[in-house]
Amino acid sequence: MSRLEEEELTCNVCETSFHSVRRLEQHQQRKRHYMCSICDTVFDGLMLLEMHKETLDHWSDYELRVKKAQEESDYSEEEPEEHRIYSRRSGDELRRLLL
Repeated sequence: MSRLEEEELTCNVCETSFHSVRRLEQHQQRKRHYMCSICDTVFDGLMLLEMHKETLDHWSDYELRVKKAQEESDYSEEEPEEHRIYSRRSGDELRRLLL
């Protein structure tokens, strides 16, 4: 496991290390350990931490890389523009026409 991966599997509140993301998440849920890695503010829940990060743009380099990879993956799954069919008909009308 690389140093970066090891850091990502360590609770940033109590410094406990874990061998899997699942174990780290279970620990954080049980202990309410959700801390911003940028400003060290601790939150009672993951949603509060996510809202904080989104509002203040407090994303670690690792989180930014993951978000970028997800966005690129989502974008690449889109159907090419030339393959799209545009119609004012509803989905049911189109299904009837195609059958």
